[in-house]
Amino acid sequence: MTVYRKLFMLCILILILLATFYLKYIKMNDEQWVIIEEKYFPVEGQKKAKGVNSGKTIDIPQYKSSPKCAMEFNNRRIYTIDCEIYLDFSIGDKVKVTVIEDKLMKIRRK
Repeated sequence: MTVYRKLFMLCILILILLATFYLKYIKMNDEQWVIIEEKYFPVEGQKKAKGVNSGKTIDIPQYKSSPKCAMEFNNRRIYTIDCEIYLDFSIGDKVKVTVIEDKLMKIRRK
């Protein structure tokens, strides 16, 4: 192999590693400003949650340790949340959400 060919292969390898790093650690940690459009609270004795405004029910996993709720945002994403932690957020609030690997990690106001 010539020196140029080895150098070319090394550059390709570095580009692949950089792209992998970008996709894993930068792109997967997505932050965006959204508006809360609906809040879902668990239905007693069922693995469902019911929307406050729409009355729509969605399937949601429930755990004995803490009840799970959900929020729907104006980007049409619905994420499962802890009912007690995010109780003070209201429909219509503009919030910044942090999503890692398609799981909601954090919601915050300005």
